[in-house]
Amino acid sequence: MSAGLNKAGFADFVECVKRLEQMAEPSRNDIRYGQYVQYVNCAVSKFVDEKAYLVGSTAERTKLSFSKDDGDADVLIVSGKLQVPVENLEFKVHNRCYVWLKAGDHCKNLGLEIIDGRYLSASSLRELRPELFTMLRAIHSQMTASFDRLPYAGRKDTQVTVPSKVGLASTKYEGLKLYGNQAQHDRQYRPKEFLHRSEKTKDVLIKRWKTVQVRENDTKMLRRALKVLKIAKHPGGRGQSNGQLSFVVQAIDDAISRPKPTFSQNIPSLHCKRETYANESYEEIDKNVTYENDLNEDNHEKNRIETMRVTYKSKHHRDFVPALKIIGDIEYLMEWKRRVEATGWTDSRINDIYSTDIFVVSRLAPVNPNIDEDFCLSFNLSEQKLVKSMTNVQRRVFLLLKCFLKGIFEEKHMKEGIEMKMKTYHVKTFLFWLYESYNHSAEVDDFETVYVLLQTALGFLRSKLIEKEL
Repeated sequence: MSAGLNKAGFADFVECVKRLEQMAEPSRNDIRYGQYVQYVNCAVSKFVDEKAYLVGSTAERTKLSFSKDDGDADVLIVSGKLQVPVENLEFKVHNRCYVWLKAGDHCKNLGLEIIDGRYLSASSLRELRPELFTMLRAIHSQMTASFDRLPYAGRKDTQVTVPSKVGLASTKYEGLKLYGNQAQHDRQYRPKEFLHRSEKTKDVLIKRWKTVQVRENDTKMLRRALKVLKIAKHPGGRGQSNGQLSFVVQAIDDAISRPKPTFSQNIPSLHCKRETYANESYEEIDKNVTYENDLNEDNHEKNRIETMRVTYKSKHHRDFVPALKIIGDIEYLMEWKRRVEATGWTDSRINDIYSTDIFVVSRLAPVNPNIDEDFCLSFNLSEQKLVKSMTNVQRRVFLLLKCFLKGIFEEKHMKEGIEMKMKTYHVKTFLFWLYESYNHSAEVDDFETVYVLLQTALGFLRSKLIEKEL
């Protein structure tokens, strides 16, 4: 029997671990997003070097799905037009995971924005720019892109675009309802603001759609791809109706041959707005469109909701993150390799993780942020392999610590009115550090071993927090 637990307490602990393992099983949408990525990569692999990866806890099978969560997805979308040599990385002093990218001739040839004549603009990866993405951009815009939507006849879901630190994001709620002492200000104006935001966003997208010019080289490539895919379809077969080829063919066809939209067809709300945007630049239009869902900060205290309850039948969230692949060996990985070699890791395991692709994404550094130039290193694929190489005991400890984070830790912070800054990322990172040197060669796969390792992990976390080394 584990120290500190009686028989009844240990039985509850075992039941808790089993329940967490059930919650970590993939949901219907988790499986669907995995298939989505496979289909997309299958379609584009013969034509361009672009690639999509399902990353995060969904891909790692470590997400704790609560009853109303219908699957979240984090998809990394990697450009095939630009790769970053490791010598073009300029590391920030205060945090080595954040970098500036020195712009080479290839960046200039692609027509990307260059800051101070030297660094690639971080805005290049805040959306799926045509300079960097071709087929994946077409697939995303035609089949996956989200937009604001309130419930209407025939549909009961509420969909909102939400702020994202690294890409394009949306959350969809089924059966969303609000209860409680909602401020009169919110009841009267927020639905109008929501609809107004959706209309203004639509105006901007239609104006862009009307004037966008597809690059000649991209058009030629897309037309060749379209011909091949049309031939590949089997008349009367699955691909003709609902297979992945049919979807991709339609997406490419729409991207290169759709007619310019007119303001007189099925868009009555734009008649009075055409002149409003006629003389505005895209930059000026973008300033008029907000994607923030929170109330204005200046009116936060005045409009505070004292008692409020929100219910929904299910929800799911999606993040699509544009990324560039790094070419070459990064010093941090070489340091990691030397450390784990010294602790007895097998060569096959080390080489598998060491050879995994690394990327950069557009994200502001937490210290001395620079919105124009900051990028962040992304080790998502390496993290996936590290998590999947965990023993069953180690994985159970990971799930327990995630449960602590979402339960005890968050409840403690809420009671004391303190901002919760620790994230799952921190839990996963300190476990990676612990498991580098933890000897699990003779580990017994039982719940008592899980309890002992959990105590070790909590002690390790406590020491790192005290020493400010997390």
